[in-house]
Amino acid sequence: MATGIEVAGLALAVFPIVVKGMENLIETAETFKSWKRYRMVLAEYLQTIKDAGAFFIDTAEQLLEDIIVTKDNLDALRDNPARVVFANPRYEELLKLRLDHNYDSFLRTLQKMFAALESVQKKLGLEQRAGK
Repeated sequence: MATGIEVAGLALAVFPIVVKGMENLIETAETFKSWKRYRMVLAEYLQTIKDAGAFFIDTAEQLLEDIIVTKDNLDALRDNPARVVFANPRYEELLKLRLDHNYDSFLRTLQKMFAALESVQKKLGLEQRAGK
């Protein structure tokens, strides 16, 4: 089972891939007149995903700012989250201490979010681009 830090890093890494895939799908939909209504729905979904991604990134930064203490690491968290969160196994211990009895709930929520992102990623045909 993946740790909270690992799932958070994976989710942070997958959000931009899903957003780019949705943007590409919307661009493709624009070339077909019959897809106009789908383009509008896809644009709404894209905005929802972007909003959720922004909220998650802000939450992750606030949660991890005392754990991943250097500014360089926090900047790298935005640019390459998988590299940062896997860099130090102590991060997981600190996260568990910080969340205390809420850790299991946090982990379940992250796992559900990541599963949803993976589902969208697969539907968009983006599995290979995400390093799978």
